[in-house]
Amino acid sequence: MSTVEIGAKDVKALRERTGAGMMDCKKALTEAEGDIEKAIEILRVKQGKKIQDLGERAATEGTVQAYVHAGSKVGVLIEVDCNTDFVAKNDDFVTFAREVADTVFVLHAGEVVGVTGLLSAGVATIGRAIAGAEGYAGGEVRLSGKLIPSGNREVAQRAGIGYIPEDRRAEGFVAHLGVAENATMTIARKLSDRFGILRPSARAAAAAPLTSRLSLVSSGPGQPAGELSGGNQQKVTVARTLAHDPSLIVAITPTRGVDVASKELLLNSLAAVAADTRAGVLLCSDELSDLVICDRVIVLVRGEVFTEFTRPPFDRDKLIVATEGLQEAVDDH
Repeated sequence: MSTVEIGAKDVKALRERTGAGMMDCKKALTEAEGDIEKAIEILRVKQGKKIQDLGERAATEGTVQAYVHAGSKVGVLIEVDCNTDFVAKNDDFVTFAREVADTVFVLHAGEVVGVTGLLSAGVATIGRAIAGAEGYAGGEVRLSGKLIPSGNREVAQRAGIGYIPEDRRAEGFVAHLGVAENATMTIARKLSDRFGILRPSARAAAAAPLTSRLSLVSSGPGQPAGELSGGNQQKVTVARTLAHDPSLIVAITPTRGVDVASKELLLNSLAAVAADTRAGVLLCSDELSDLVICDRVIVLVRGEVFTEFTRPPFDRDKLIVATEGLQEAVDDH
């Protein structure tokens, strides 16, 4: 056993060069007796073994594993179903992986998985990057083998990734456009006739079942979304997402700023979509009350998976303790 004292500066230097977690860096440095170059090689070998193990599990279980690593050009894979694989890769610690260092999770078809943590944990960052709403330098995103450009929300949407943004006013709807026009914005091309003309009646007919399902209250399909209450504006945002029948829905704090009744309805709608259509739902939220619909909850601490809760209902106090990195969900394993 090495007797070399491992300082915080050495650990920081190794993390900056590899993007590995603090504990992994400390263990590697101890094993390498303080030699950073040897520690890098140790991490590389261990990382390769980890991914090999994940790949074997994916092959035997028919699932797709998820992995983010900033420094080793390893990818993120999220399972939507056994035939539709979502793949995101990143190797730039400065951009996308600035807040997300080592993250491992699996998302099954029809499953609602929550990702939570403190504001600095990178919860929203990973959601935006997967949804194509935030770019990253280096790496790649693939869905069913098709490469999706970094930070290209339109392409990600066409590929089947739905997105409910954190800031509905900035990204969720267009304030001066009507309810129906906003709700059907993601399927405008589909609703147009052979001459490319989209009639208001077609928009209204397509929006009606969506707004009815979400109990959206408005004076009519033409009422500007900016005139609605906060809860109904969020329902417009959710309707727009559900309209194009996504296979993966990324929702970031979807109930922030809405009333209690609207919050319950929105969460139940997401759970119903997962159950009825088998769409995977990735619910990224620092509001613990949002996690009530989740089948599992992954807790991030400083950009790394700290623990996972697998048996709902989830204890709020234990979730709070976990987000602070103080105690793992030992009772769930």
